[in-house]
Amino acid sequence: MTEKKFSEKKTIFFCLLLCSLIFAIDLNIPLGVAAGVPYVTVVLLSLKLKNSNLTVAFAILCILLTVLGYFLSVELGIQWMVLSNRALAIFVILVTAILGIRLKKTKSKLDERIEQFHVLTEQSPIMLWQANKLGHWTFVSRGWTAFTGNDANRELNIGWLESIHPKERALVEYTYQKLVDNAHPFQLSCRLKSQNNEYRWITLQGNACYSSQQEVTGFLGTAVDINDSKETELLLEEARQKYYHQEKMASLGTLASGILHEIGNPLASIIGLLNEVQVVIKSEPLTAKDKTKIDNFLTMIFTELNRLTRISQDVSSFSNMTSGGDNFINLNDLIERTCRLVLHDERMWQIKLTIDLDKNIPAIKLADDRFIQVLQNLISNAMDACEQDTTNASIKVSSTVKDNNIIISVKDNGKGMSPHILAQAGQEFFTTKPKGTGLGLSICYSLVNKMDGQLSVASKEGEGSEFTITLPTSANG
Repeated sequence: MTEKKFSEKKTIFFCLLLCSLIFAIDLNIPLGVAAGVPYVTVVLLSLKLKNSNLTVAFAILCILLTVLGYFLSVELGIQWMVLSNRALAIFVILVTAILGIRLKKTKSKLDERIEQFHVLTEQSPIMLWQANKLGHWTFVSRGWTAFTGNDANRELNIGWLESIHPKERALVEYTYQKLVDNAHPFQLSCRLKSQNNEYRWITLQGNACYSSQQEVTGFLGTAVDINDSKETELLLEEARQKYYHQEKMASLGTLASGILHEIGNPLASIIGLLNEVQVVIKSEPLTAKDKTKIDNFLTMIFTELNRLTRISQDVSSFSNMTSGGDNFINLNDLIERTCRLVLHDERMWQIKLTIDLDKNIPAIKLADDRFIQVLQNLISNAMDACEQDTTNASIKVSSTVKDNNIIISVKDNGKGMSPHILAQAGQEFFTTKPKGTGLGLSICYSLVNKMDGQLSVASKEGEGSEFTITLPTSANG
């Protein structure tokens, strides 16, 4: 027999014993005394029993004994008063039983919810914490102590901050203080020292708790171990950065032959013109017609030199791009420079490039290297899409302003994308190119997001694609 069962039987025994004792006393006192009221003690004691039906049974027993006592007790007192006293005793017994059972059920549900909360806090993979109005931690779940390996008492108050990585501690403390001072919810990533003395990335989150009068009563929050996904994200970002520079140099390599061709033409012209000048100068004496001819040759030479200078500047600006953001950028100028540069690409020689720029576009604060990288990548993808049909291939680059947003579009009439491919466009490492890495378009999405913008694509197989960059006029790259 278990201890719990023994306790149940002991309680039933005492209830029966108490009923017998009260009934015996009731039989030996005058009817004028409300001897039935003490039965309430039996009902209260029976509420300790697990089965509420036993409480009902004891309440009924007490009522029967109260009624029976009326007939068997010594007759004394005014009849209506005796009946009133007995009725009062029965009423008290009923009310005690009903309220007691309801209270018991309410307490049982409350205990069940408390137990569920304890199970949640103790077994949940999410670390939980709670703080009072001053921001001092008053509770941490077992998940937190299991992660850090520290005693719960050590983490209370502000002790938990000691487990935050020193490089992020100041930021976490500042952000947490904003929650305490202004009830401003927060969520940030930081490193937390684990039980094996290694720092792991977590997402720390906190919110204010409010009373029914909307007054702050404390704070509650969670911490989630995101180390694996964070490391993957960091590796992916590192791969993006490597690809970013590789792509830039690869683009220069692709443009090299075209640029050499472009440089060769003006150089040949300059050499020919200089020979002509030399021939004219050797003629004696120089006539007015000869001087005019020399002036024309020199003008043509300067034109070709300016052409070489422009090509050199375009290549230099592309190869030496540095992250900016402190200066306001003329987007149309960046678009023209990028388009002028890609014209040297051999793939572009058979493709018609149209530029339609809105002159009303305002200057915005932007990192020009990010924008040029995105635009050059999108135009390069458009060239690849048009390679199969170079007879009527065309690419249109346009800009406009709409609803306080700047819209830059790169549209081609190439092979387009099927719905299946379109759904995966932009995902890391997804590519349809034989030698592609699948990071180019992914980097474009990432860079546009860093500029507080959006990159979208519309495409139909066999009809071409249109990539649209949407930047707020307050963009900050």
